[in-house]
Amino acid sequence: MLKYLIYFLIILLFSCRGEETTTSKLIIINHSGVNIKIAPSLTLPDTLTLLNNQIYEYNHGLERGITPGIELAYFADGNPVLVRFKNEFSVTHYRDTFTHQDKSYNITSGRCFYNPLSYSKEIKDNNKYSRFVTLTYTFTQEDYLFAK
Repeated sequence: MLKYLIYFLIILLFSCRGEETTTSKLIIINHSGVNIKIAPSLTLPDTLTLLNNQIYEYNHGLERGITPGIELAYFADGNPVLVRFKNEFSVTHYRDTFTHQDKSYNITSGRCFYNPLSYSKEIKDNNKYSRFVTLTYTFTQEDYLFAK
């Protein structure tokens, strides 16, 4: 009887599995050469200010299951996102394919917040039960020159 109990406990032990989770983090790096402000939107209640060479990290949180993780910045909520360089020059990021009158990027641009290809994505510890996803967007000097 003890032998069967041991077999049962061994089977029970090996049949249990941990819950699958995905942890996501957004990193924004400002290498534009000037200070940047990202204007408020529905999911960004206050202006996000990035000093030159500043790195901003936002822990997006934990999701149940193994997922692709975040695909876009959390403030890319469907509404236009305004980015101001030196508090003087602006570029608007749109979630459409239209050409706009102002200095802007639409979703087809490789620099738009709404284009997943604008980010570098790194997946660490991609194993059976957990995944850590880091999404990074880097402002460059070319972004500032485009805004001018």
